[in-house]
Amino acid sequence: MKNLSRCITIVVVVCLGLGGCASKAVPQWQTASFNHMETFKQHYLAGDEQNAERYFSKAIADIKKSGRIDILAKGYLTKYAIQAATLEAISGTEFLEINNVRPDRINMNFYTFLTGTFDTVDNEILPPRYKQFIVTFQDGTINELNRDIAHIKDPLSRLIAVGLTIKHRRYNEATLKIALNTASVEGWKKALVAYLKQIQSLYENTGHKQKAEQIQKQLNIIINKEK
Repeated sequence: MKNLSRCITIVVVVCLGLGGCASKAVPQWQTASFNHMETFKQHYLAGDEQNAERYFSKAIADIKKSGRIDILAKGYLTKYAIQAATLEAISGTEFLEINNVRPDRINMNFYTFLTGTFDTVDNEILPPRYKQFIVTFQDGTINELNRDIAHIKDPLSRLIAVGLTIKHRRYNEATLKIALNTASVEGWKKALVAYLKQIQSLYENTGHKQKAEQIQKQLNIIINKEK
């Protein structure tokens, strides 16, 4: 996306690894959509979904002012990426509608990646940060997957990778601890709670009752829930 301004590029770079910048003045819709998308992301990951949705709607409205449905598609992919990182289901309705009007191979490939359909993902056009992860996912062990996930520098992308291992049941305690540490460092409460519940479930299913109870106590404190 060489013609995108730096601001709108940053909106989607966390998900798609796109590059490009412009030296001219940035149009107001691009600045506004970037700011609203960033605010959406922070509210969503913190667990404030009501405000998150409000800012996402503002970002989408600003992008629509331009008529750039290619950028609009990336806006929805950004939302789906955050949902994947927080272990939520992705419907994809909005993106697929847009992609039917203006097909984009790279966007569709990333959507396929986010939904976990790895057998149809083209690794050559996947964002570089995920390429080794996909290779290891197909041929490596869980411990090797954990190594590659830990090496993903971007924290949101790291959580996306963990979320996809959970979707395919290719994870262990160490995988979840990578996610928990990432969410804790970033202050992403929604993600933290999601992965605490996931590791609690793992402990319960593997007979570690005391560990599961300890996680429940931690959850009670974090979400202010009385026993």
